Amino acid sequence: MIHIREDELVSFANDELDVERARQVKEHLSVCRPCHQQFLLIQELTIEWQEPSTHSSVDLTDQVMNTLFKSPPAVSVTPRASRWKIYVHFGLAATAAILFSFFNATDALQEKSEKVIVSATNRMEKVETAIKQKNSILGSISIKWTNGGDK
Repeated sequence: MIHIREDELVSFANDELDVERARQVKEHLSVCRPCHQQFLLIQELTIEWQEPSTHSSVDLTDQVMNTLFKSPPAVSVTPRASRWKIYVHFGLAATAAILFSFFNATDALQEKSEKVIVSATNRMEKVETAIKQKNSILGSISIKWTNGGDK
């Protein structure tokens, strides 16, 4: 069974479909449970979007704050340990940058990537040439066949 697209269900919910298509969608919704459930969800969301509720039965702020104060901290990091990690990471990054520039690693990587691109381009050209030759041969066979062969 082919299901109704979500954008069509939205259009149906907003009475934006033509009469014939609306009738087809209505018939489909009467027999297709997944589409009907999707339509009910779209209707509910549309109503909520058009008329948002202004009150909440639970004060979300109090609930979140109570949860935060009751739970233990996830990670206890001392300022000295975090500074040490920052210095180590900074030193490693600086070392990597110096090594890359010293050994011209970026140039080597760029050259290798250019070679790969050239190689791939050459292979694509060879494949295109082979396809053209094949099509040419097939075309000549087709011409011979329609003319009754060489006489």
